[in-house]
Amino acid sequence: MTILNAKKVYLVGIRGVGMAALAIALTKMGKKVLGSDIALSNNSATARVLENQNIQVFQEFDERHIDDSIDFVVVPASHGGSDNIEVQKAVKLGITAISYAQTLGDMLNMATTSISVCGAHGKTNTTALLSSVLLDLGLPITYIVGAAEFNNGNPGGGSTGLKYCVVEADEYVTSVDSDPTPKFLYQNPSYIIATNIDFDHPDVFSSLKDVERVFERFFERLKPRGKVFYCSDDKTLTDLIEKNKTPSVSFGTHKADYIAKNILFIDGKYQFDVYHHEQKLVHCVLQISGLHNVISATGVIALAYELELDITKVVKSIYSFAPAQRRLQKLFDNTITYFDDYAHHPTEIHATLSTLRTMYPERRITMIFQSHTYSRTEALKNEFVKALTQADKTYLLPIYSSVREDENAQHITSEDLVEMAKQAGHDNMESVTLETVVEKLSHDIKQDDIVITVGAGDQVFTLRDILISEFKKRNL
Repeated sequence: MTILNAKKVYLVGIRGVGMAALAIALTKMGKKVLGSDIALSNNSATARVLENQNIQVFQEFDERHIDDSIDFVVVPASHGGSDNIEVQKAVKLGITAISYAQTLGDMLNMATTSISVCGAHGKTNTTALLSSVLLDLGLPITYIVGAAEFNNGNPGGGSTGLKYCVVEADEYVTSVDSDPTPKFLYQNPSYIIATNIDFDHPDVFSSLKDVERVFERFFERLKPRGKVFYCSDDKTLTDLIEKNKTPSVSFGTHKADYIAKNILFIDGKYQFDVYHHEQKLVHCVLQISGLHNVISATGVIALAYELELDITKVVKSIYSFAPAQRRLQKLFDNTITYFDDYAHHPTEIHATLSTLRTMYPERRITMIFQSHTYSRTEALKNEFVKALTQADKTYLLPIYSSVREDENAQHITSEDLVEMAKQAGHDNMESVTLETVVEKLSHDIKQDDIVITVGAGDQVFTLRDILISEFKKRNL
């Protein structure tokens, strides 16, 4: 049994952003889809998206949910993986049960042209942008984006056909409990877009070199005559490509096959020209902010041009693109302006704050941040302090502990980061709780301030509606 000929598919851990996107893509392919997850408020972003698609979700794991009417089960990265009671029941009944990572690999193999988007940072927005372009061009595409929604309401997954398949390629392990294989090593794409390589996921990687090795293995999985489209601004990525003589096309802001030049920020939009081998190819305008998005758009244009797509229509689509959910997403704009962003690595926080400084050079920035995983916070604590102190004021919520972490290893705290900042001469960081942060923020913010919630934890997402309600109540 393959995912292509499966009729009824059950996803364990269906409210994860990747799983939810997969569920919607499979639904659009005409399959009956249902699944389960831990009990959670239906106010979560993926819960709402799944409900909008009429996908049934059980609020617990129970082997009684699995019967012989189901012919395919997707195994989650967490929640016990292959040891989950629902997965074990499926195996007992002889139902095909494979991981989310393997399922994505199988979907790529079904497509005429398969495209994987990888990188430590920026892969979600890049995947969303490429998917949006192919959708706007009316091409048959199946896509999996690691966000609940993008481009003003598109769900993170979808399918109009299988001429193209675009998925995020994640370097994290397939299952923390049962399969240490990096997820993207189950993919054999026709093309790869690579944004960057950085040290992340210290719970599974010991160093940057360790991360480089898995990207090297991934690039070797290209189909014959395939190419890696890579950002030449990233030295680690460039060195790896050049060392291995990987079939490739480069993009970036210098020394690349496709170069973004004449970059300007005018009236809240980035404008730039894309040159191909010193010849001007197109002029492009972005609604989304950030130099990193200019570079990602250049990569999408490069791939589209190599695929011989209508480049005029590609640029028009890029202009109309809105960011993926929680990627510098503007949620409120009155006397103050409020953004929300998923940044959970120091490099990403720096990029987010730099973008806001470019957009609003005269305005004060207050950030509410929740760090995601103790292992990442501990391994990158110095980098976190350096990035977090770039805001005018930063409130730190308690660290979010992933289900994949050992509770006995939870040593570092938000208070520790505040103390490190003080020792470095910064007094603009403060530790808070979900209960106290709104009151503190209310006393601190002033007219014309920028407020941004940042991080991959649970409380920053919970705060969104609370803050918007508070701003409206105070007529800010």
